[in-house]
Amino acid sequence: MGERIASVLLSLGGPERSDGLAETLREAGVEVTLGPAAGAAELERLDVAVVELADFSGNASWAMEARRRHRDLEFVVVAGADELPAAVRALRQGAADLLAAPVEAGALRDAVARAVDRVMARAAAREADELGRSAELGRLAGGLAHEIANPVAVILSAMSGVADGLDAAARTPLGGSWRALEQARESADEASAAAERLKVLARDLRSVLRADPAALAPADVSEAVQAALRIGRAEIVAHAQVLVDVPPGLYALANQGALTEALLHVLARGARAIAAAGRRRAPLQVRAARSGEAVVIEVEDDVPQPAADPALRHLALKLPSGVAPAAGARGLAVAAALVERQGGSCSARAAASGGTVLELKFRAAAASAAP
Repeated sequence: MGERIASVLLSLGGPERSDGLAETLREAGVEVTLGPAAGAAELERLDVAVVELADFSGNASWAMEARRRHRDLEFVVVAGADELPAAVRALRQGAADLLAAPVEAGALRDAVARAVDRVMARAAAREADELGRSAELGRLAGGLAHEIANPVAVILSAMSGVADGLDAAARTPLGGSWRALEQARESADEASAAAERLKVLARDLRSVLRADPAALAPADVSEAVQAALRIGRAEIVAHAQVLVDVPPGLYALANQGALTEALLHVLARGARAIAAAGRRRAPLQVRAARSGEAVVIEVEDDVPQPAADPALRHLALKLPSGVAPAAGARGLAVAAALVERQGGSCSARAAASGGTVLELKFRAAAASAAP
């Protein structure tokens, strides 16, 4: 059942029913807790809860709260032959598996094994997503250092100009010092503008690094596109001519930072495809519009891509189908995971030019609801 010891709650009545079944699970390498179903807080340390249908259905709100607090918890529900309709409702309420009563030891062992495998698979997928995300953000950080160094250099140079201007003003007769002071003011304005660039960049980075994809709110699509371009400027703008067609006041139900990061990875992928093809400053189109109850964002390049390997659709990376592995697979996998965690979808199709259109789709949000 995996290297980590799985923790299972077994709540099937008195000891006469549970002790033998618990021993079967312990022999399979599972840590077992006996007793009635615990509260949501206590369930956070568990992987699987095996409960009777009456317990699960009678505490549906408790079960949902437990799932909310501990998203990996799997419920295996035991139901009698005459409880089929209620058992189906239990599945709809979040039960992962059903067992027929009376429970057979082998069936319980197999059901728990399946549940633990699902828990471990989700944990591994999340870990892979986080590792991929960290690697991609780390790669982009190299270009970001350049974006930070530029305004810092401007500030240092401008402040030197301020100092020179003030020195000159101090040495000039009162009536003629205005020009030196004007030059100092111009240098101060340059420093202020560069500092504002750093302030905006720092805000964009905080938004991305602190993003919780599950915390959804109306997200400004235009601002997310611009923030992604600011953060990834060194790589994206250096290789591509970015053409943006995103109307103001367009909001998606998403997380502002997570939407920005997803767009950053998608735009960086387009820029890399352009660079790999040796087509410096080729067009990279970004467009967005509302379509019914959805907001659709498209990023299109015109770089011909080789046929995608159908096996990619089944990789844990969850690369959108229709995208070649050479075209920034890891970044796209991170973007797809971020979009899906926000309740959206990520897909790809061939562009009329022979390039690729990557489509991010989210639920639309009303502008009036935006913060």
